[in-house]
Amino acid sequence: MINWGRNGIIPTFDLLRCREGADDFRYAVTLWNLAQKNKEKPEAQAAIQWLDSILEKIGPGQNQRPKGFMEDEAFRDQCVLHLNKLLVK
Repeated sequence: MINWGRNGIIPTFDLLRCREGADDFRYAVTLWNLAQKNKEKPEAQAAIQWLDSILEKIGPGQNQRPKGFMEDEAFRDQCVLHLNKLLVK
């Protein structure tokens, strides 16, 4: 994932993908934690179900996007939508 040259790190597309993956993970963890803290709310149950559905489609150890699965921006957008619903009082 990181290429090292004589003079230091060589920038690669893989570094960008790693950052995006870390950002996506943060979105998912933030949503999961907030939903767990507010389990009694229907919005929290919807968020948990949505995250569980993603786990069913991808699952541990998978490194390829399932056919027909949402694009990266759609994933982030959905996380933000769920977060906003949980944060509205």
